[in-house]
Amino acid sequence: MQQPPPLGWDSFFAPSEYDKDDRKATLIRDCTPYLNSDAAWKRFLSSVALVGPVGNAMALQLNIQAFAEACGVPELIDAVTMQPSESLPCLSIAVYQALLTVHKEQAEAALGVTAVSSLPPPRIRPTNVEAEIFIRQLKGTFIGAI
Repeated sequence: MQQPPPLGWDSFFAPSEYDKDDRKATLIRDCTPYLNSDAAWKRFLSSVALVGPVGNAMALQLNIQAFAEACGVPELIDAVTMQPSESLPCLSIAVYQALLTVHKEQAEAALGVTAVSSLPPPRIRPTNVEAEIFIRQLKGTFIGAI
């Protein structure tokens, strides 16, 4: 029996079939324990914000170096630098799961919403990454999609 995908998976990877052994699933799984901690809420997740023209989306500015160190996933830095179009959605999914489960009440209070589940997964805005490689990769990935 196939394991169901994590919450938010279809927002980014709908065409692909979820495989629990895939590197995307592994990255999500590796970040999840730390994201479920109180330390993660205090240091990173509490700064999630509503964005968009009518405040119907979430965004989280995330210092990738500090986050990778805190969650004990050093390969995250290379993943975000070399494959941002894959790794940033994975981070978004992992954050979304934490916001919908462990930190649900805190997130709803911080955002001033009644149901975090009514919002799509947050957009991750990475900081502290090698800009040249990162921007080139994003440009190549999203050209024509904008």
